[in-house]
Amino acid sequence: MKVFEFKSPSGNPTALIFNNDKPVFWANYWLINQHPTTRPKSLITYSYDLCLVILFFQYKKIDYIRRFSNGSFLTNGELTKLRSHLTETKSTLENRIAGIGIINPKKVSNSTYDRRCGIAKKFLGYIAEELIIGTNKDKRNSLSDFRERLKNQLRSYNSDNENIVQPWTNEDYIKMDLTIKSNSKNREKFLVHRDLVVFHLLRESGIRNSELLGIRVAGFQRTNRGYITTKIEASTDMNLDPRTSPATVKTFNRELKMSDSLWGLIERYIIERKKIKASIKHPFLIIGISGQPLSNDAVGKIFRTLSEQIELKITPHSLRHSWACNFILNEYEKASFVTGREKERIISNALSVLRVQMGWSLKSSMPEHYAKYAFQKIGNERLLSEDRSLHNKLSKDVSDGAQSND
Repeated sequence: MKVFEFKSPSGNPTALIFNNDKPVFWANYWLINQHPTTRPKSLITYSYDLCLVILFFQYKKIDYIRRFSNGSFLTNGELTKLRSHLTETKSTLENRIAGIGIINPKKVSNSTYDRRCGIAKKFLGYIAEELIIGTNKDKRNSLSDFRERLKNQLRSYNSDNENIVQPWTNEDYIKMDLTIKSNSKNREKFLVHRDLVVFHLLRESGIRNSELLGIRVAGFQRTNRGYITTKIEASTDMNLDPRTSPATVKTFNRELKMSDSLWGLIERYIIERKKIKASIKHPFLIIGISGQPLSNDAVGKIFRTLSEQIELKITPHSLRHSWACNFILNEYEKASFVTGREKERIISNALSVLRVQMGWSLKSSMPEHYAKYAFQKIGNERLLSEDRSLHNKLSKDVSDGAQSND
């Protein structure tokens, strides 16, 4: 099972799945029919994820086309086994098919497993709908039941626990900043400076990794109000981006405010960037020492190194998540001290700002997800505070009573 990556006529990276040099029709059909706004990098990732589903059908000798056409879908037992295989690497499953024994099968990360579950659910639900022959009531009921079982059986780690992972604190950020700066002893000063720009842009703005890589040198401007903004916008000409996976904006273009301290860091970086001759060949802000624009993988390497040094798992997404958590917590804290329309105004405005800042579509429920987190966290902290006050009062009363008895 192979994934062939190539560029479409429009210059966008894409991929197709082949098995024994033959295209896997339904997997490729599903990929081609993805929503136009799906990031090219995501399509390639989906291709590798779908390989696991197709390999599972091979391993279990399941003729899914015939079964789905007859309205006989996967059983709960088969879905459970599929879920187990989604935790493994592609090479592990290929070895199983080849009859090679696996002593210590390699497992993928929880986030990779979660993504695979999501892709498997969408793909299986889609082809079940496409392949089913006839519209009689029994088959439609069978399809509806299968969709429900997909939801229950292919559960992600995150769906089992609705609690959001705790955000980074200011103390964490200071530690990360100092760790990056400490690398100046054994790294090029330009690269340390660049890593600081990458870290603080992600930390302060909450943007996606792919959006960071699309920021242009000319994308900053000072407004009439005196502050600096940066443009988060999709490229209108993919040919300007020499990367295999061009930078993309997932939902919509926007302009975000930044602090003067961050702008000062970026301004000094731009001066150093100009000294690298190859950097003039493209407009992108974040580059490597060669002058070429940085890739997603290169940014991932920056954070893997930082994670090893600090002994904490730090990713661009964790910084995005932390921005959202800390912002909504701060706004809900403000709202907790007022009532009525003023409270509603603060919360409504906070959710609107959060949606725009994070680049979530109007259909996305993510703002409400974070709002629920803030409401529960602030409520729990107040309950704990009241419990501590009551405990201290009772302890004092007991102590005073004991002294009076003496």
